[in-house]
Amino acid sequence: MTLRFYASVDPDGLVDALNAAQPRLPSATATAGPQPALLGDRIWMVPIGGLETLADRVAAATSHLAPPEGPRPFSGHLTLARARHPADLRDLSTRPLGVEWTVREVVAFQSHLTSSGARHDPLGRWPLSSE
Repeated sequence: MTLRFYASVDPDGLVDALNAAQPRLPSATATAGPQPALLGDRIWMVPIGGLETLADRVAAATSHLAPPEGPRPFSGHLTLARARHPADLRDLSTRPLGVEWTVREVVAFQSHLTSSGARHDPLGRWPLSSE
């Protein structure tokens, strides 16, 4: 789950900000569903709820590194598939879900684009507190 996307920031600054914020980052119960959804005719995704407070605290702790992502509130989701061309994915979005799990850590990744695809290297892990 992406809590916050940073197009380009100093990795050391991000690690420092998350180190300082760690005591205020609460664990969360994430819930998938109620069912997969379509975004247009190319993206199949599952809404994920329960991460709003955690995402807000990560954004607040790192606001000095990057401007806010805009006026839209955080919208947790998991992208399951992306079609290169328009596709009829309606049959994939009819089954209800009821999956729930406890989020126990935040991991920051640095992405590197290569000719064979993207590589995501972890910069650090921050265990979450139970408030």
